Formats: sequence, structure tokens, C-alpha cells
Amino acid sequence: MKFLLSIILFTVTAIAWESSFSLPYGYVTGIGTGEDLVWAVDSVTMLIYGFESEYPYDLVESLPVEGATDPVGLAWCDSVLYYAQSGTAILHGMQTDGNYIGSWDFSGYGIQEISGVGWNHDDFYTTPCFLIADPVSCTIWNIWPPGEFTEVTSIIQLPSSAEIGEIGCGGEFGDYAAWVAFESTTPSDRLQAWSPTGYNGNLAPDEPAGRVSGTEQAESDPQSYIWVCVPSELGVYLHYYGLGISGDPDSDLHGLIFSSNPMRGCVIISAQGFMDNACIRIFDQSGRLTYSSAFNENLIWTGKTDTGERLPSGCYFVRVSDIGGRSVSSLLVKLE
Repeated sequence: MKFLLSIILFTVTAIAWESSFSLPYGYVTGIGTGEDLVWAVDSVTMLIYGFESEYPYDLVESLPVEGATDPVGLAWCDSVLYYAQSGTAILHGMQTDGNYIGSWDFSGYGIQEISGVGWNHDDFYTTPCFLIADPVSCTIWNIWPPGEFTEVTSIIQLPSSAEIGEIGCGGEFGDYAAWVAFESTTPSDRLQAWSPTGYNGNLAPDEPAGRVSGTEQAESDPQSYIWVCVPSELGVYLHYYGLGISGDPDSDLHGLIFSSNPMRGCVIISAQGFMDNACIRIFDQSGRLTYSSAFNENLIWTGKTDTGERLPSGCYFVRVSDIGGRSVSSLLVKLE
């Protein structure tokens, strides 16, 4: 995993934790959001807790875990809480009123073990986003539709030997990004963002110390906020990470628009709301600056460096910013 540490994430800006609340004593192995609650499954107390998602984060639900004896991962979808049995490829479902509805065994699809579950709350993106993480094959799978799970697809390959914990997801990077909690005490390794196109960076190491066991996008704003659970601190923390756009959220700044993505040959890059002296910069996956130019609402990029050298196929991070401190970034895939 060390090779990942040199990759710079330019689509995540202004990361900071904004709030937190305490957990009952135990060990939370997954968190999810839904029905304006933050849900947490505890493998010691064998309860699923429901906390209000806004201050003062009161505990309003406490449901006994049904079906599993060692639950891991948690996701809410359509009033159902999904969690897995540790060490197996079996997913369980329980309604938020406490009624157990059944289980699904994914071993026949090639999934060896489930360590994390996530659901995408952002309806703007069309790709179904019910995700599970397999720590044995280091793969993230898309399973669909909820309650039936007849479509199972391998979508993200993680580094081998990675200790994968919980998973969360939200709309960005084309269709979605997956936040993956790694069982690591190294700050830069603990929580990383991935998409089907590859690695997108990590959460800045300003969160409280300890292993991260749970992560989930905020239900109300899945592109800007993420909940992170640190069991050793007996706490759940809300992070703002400004995915895509930083600065004043009430400004007239809009996201990047590409005439085609993936691009072939050339692409028109457009954005509005910047000052006249805005600048565009394009970075490769290693974080190396490959192209920069003044920017005035749109620009035609031919896929070449500043010196005219044609760049290879791959993922590129496009960033537009101005001296007012406002910026917007997005991922662009170059096919040729």
C-alpha cells in the first residue's frame, strides 16, 4: 500500500472534522445513515444503535442484532439495515423496526468474505451503488437490487494484502466514490477514496487517533460530509471534505463540465463563477503537474503537456482555481 501514499488527491479539499458524539461501551464494526439517523452496529453489545444525525445526537433506537453472531459492516436502504456475518459471504437484513427479514449468501458469486457494506444516498447518479467489500480478494463489489441482489459485479480492485474494514459511498468521480476504512493505525492509510477508475486519495490525518472501523456518507449531503467511527475513542466523527467544490457553498461557483468524459483527442473544459484571472491545472495520477493555463469559462485541451508532448491514456485530475481561493476539481479519463 505504500505506493499509494505519494498520490495526491486534488478532488478532496478543506478536510476537517466538524462534530462528534460518543458511543456506548463496546466495539462498533459498521455505521450507516438513513431516516435522519446515524446507525451503528456493535459486535460486543450485539445491538444496532440509532443516533440523531444532528446535534445533540441523541440515542433514539437500540435494536438487538438478528441472524448474525459477529456482525460487521452496516448500510441502510429503504428502511432496512444490512450487515454481514464476520468471516462469511452472508449478508443479513433487518427492518428498522427490529423485524429480521432474511439473509443472502454471495459465496456462489466468487465473494469469499464480507467486511464492509455501503449504500449510496445520492440519487443523481444512475449507477446502482450498494457496495460490499471482500477483504480476501481485496475487491469491492456492486450488488443490486436491494432485497433481491441478483446482479453482482466486481467493480474496484484494491491493493493486495489490504486489511479492509467498513465501506461508504457517495456520488462523485463519474458515478460514485467509495470510502474504504482500512484496518491501519497509519493516518494516511486509514481511510481512502476509490472509484471504478482507481485510487482518489485519502482523508487528511487530522481525525482522532485509532483504527477506523466504520465510514458512511451523510444522508443529507453525500458529496460533502462523511461519518467516521473510531472505536478506541468510543466516538463517531463528522468530517467535511468538500468533494468537488470548495469555498462558499452559497456562491455562484459551478462544477467542471467536460464535452466528453472519457475523452478522445481533445476535450472542451467549462466552468462558471470564477474571477477573470482563474487558472486551470491538470495533474496525472502521481500528482505531477502536466498542464497549466489561464482559464476564462472554457478551454480546449488537446491531451498534451505544456511543452506539446502527448500524454498517455489514464486518469487526470483537472483543477480550476482563482485568487479568491475558490476552486473546483474533477476526474477526467483520457483514452488516447
